[in-house]
Amino acid sequence: MHCGSKFVYVYDDSSSESENEGISDKAKKEFQEKSRKIDTNVIKIDFKNLQLHSYVCPSQPTVCNSCPAIATIGNFLPNDHSSELNWTCKYCGELNSAKVLTSFGDENDTSYFINENARSSKKSDARSDSKVDLNDTTLICFCIDTSTSMNNKIYQGSADLSFTRLNTLKEAVLQQIDYLFTHRPNVKISLITFGSTVSHHDPINSSILNDDKEEIIKIGRNIPKPLAIRRTKAGLTKAVRNLSPYGYTALGPALLLAVASCSYFHGSKIILCTDGQANEGLGSLYATNAVDFYNDVGQYAKDNGISISLLTIGESSKISHLGGAVAATNGTVKIVDPIDLGGEFREIIDDRLIAMNLKATLVLPKQFYIRNYGSLKNKSNSYQAFEIGNITQSKEFGIEFGIKSGIERNSIGEDVCFQLILNYLDRDGNRICRVYEKSLKITKDREEAEENADLEVITVNAMQQAARMQVLGKLNIARSRLVGQERFFARQERWHTIEANRILDFGNQHVKDYLNELIVTDETLEIQRAKQSDESAAKMFQTLVFDKSQI
Repeated sequence: MHCGSKFVYVYDDSSSESENEGISDKAKKEFQEKSRKIDTNVIKIDFKNLQLHSYVCPSQPTVCNSCPAIATIGNFLPNDHSSELNWTCKYCGELNSAKVLTSFGDENDTSYFINENARSSKKSDARSDSKVDLNDTTLICFCIDTSTSMNNKIYQGSADLSFTRLNTLKEAVLQQIDYLFTHRPNVKISLITFGSTVSHHDPINSSILNDDKEEIIKIGRNIPKPLAIRRTKAGLTKAVRNLSPYGYTALGPALLLAVASCSYFHGSKIILCTDGQANEGLGSLYATNAVDFYNDVGQYAKDNGISISLLTIGESSKISHLGGAVAATNGTVKIVDPIDLGGEFREIIDDRLIAMNLKATLVLPKQFYIRNYGSLKNKSNSYQAFEIGNITQSKEFGIEFGIKSGIERNSIGEDVCFQLILNYLDRDGNRICRVYEKSLKITKDREEAEENADLEVITVNAMQQAARMQVLGKLNIARSRLVGQERFFARQERWHTIEANRILDFGNQHVKDYLNELIVTDETLEIQRAKQSDESAAKMFQTLVFDKSQI
């Protein structure tokens, strides 16, 4: 858990804390408040720390009766009765009674095993050669387009490279098979292809119908579970080499089949690669319910701990419609040059899932609230749960908070404490509850807070918040958020080091680029999606999972 500054900024309710230039009259009327100046009251969750060891509490967590906060050493207060223990929640003030003495967690970082999987007790059989991972049994599903358009030749400028999109895609998949066979031999690989029909290579090719959702799910769940790549390499290699282009683009049925077939393997990855628009069967972009279909498929994948990534080549694929499936599972969306497919596949494969079905709950003292740009009028929640889903090593997530209206600033004290609770499945199938706590000094001086700002935290959060609003069609808020961020960056230039200035330059440019593409309109979300270019949609979905590696 990282904070936007070394201080919590306790601001006033005065108009000096608002700026409304550049905000449309519609936005002002809709939310009935001026646009708030961007400040440093940000929490960023850096999930790669889940791979690090923490103190493991031998008992189950003790939860406050009034809020989600979990008891730690810092708020455990025994009373005069030996049979009872009282502890006062330092977040909501509730006096809690515990009948049985339990082990309370460390104040900074504690893990609880809610449901331990027997698999986690197995001894590691990893080789001493660190380049070979025998413990990785992830399922990776290549879901690839073999429609007629994949027979189009590839050009660089005016030069004909004498091979087709499908040739290039096949070669990229074969490279991954060779790589995984050598370095992660117990990984499982499945192959699903789609033209006018959908085929699963297991290794015997089998086709399915395109219009029956329940039947597709049933077939997918009954597909034999794939064996490790060390045992299936020859069959998969032959199947890939024999692929040929035909027919239309039954992308929707193929993706649904892929999710159903992976549903037994938490932590699976689906890599979907296409060069055109879905135009056959379920999820056809000519159907009125296409967006809902892909959103539902994404939720199905998220519920089963599956990540979906989308790589597009060639013509428009209507990423604005497909992207919901990717966004729900924290996957990757990219428009790529066919020549670069091998590297893009490898990047997705190497960004391993470290947690599934993750829910993050942030708990603040009762004087504070968690900002929700989708509902600016709601300033009552001192805690909020976020259903984040699948987590890779690079994933980060920003949350903003503020001070409730009418709170006497002198009543807050000198310190503010935060508690972050992460509930998730780890790679061994254990259900874990991990609790972090952090305390910061307060300041009433904006300049002091901003002078001590963590620009990586601020930049990551700013981009994610704008993208979340754009996905919801709230373009006024997204734009005002970015305009405010520009002004925040401008205020920072006087204080920081060469490295910080590099981050500022990057953040400024990224915000400007985003602003140039973000055109505010009164049109409905459906019309916005219909008009949105693939380049704009890809940028939006990429920014949803923006992290410091992009800085």
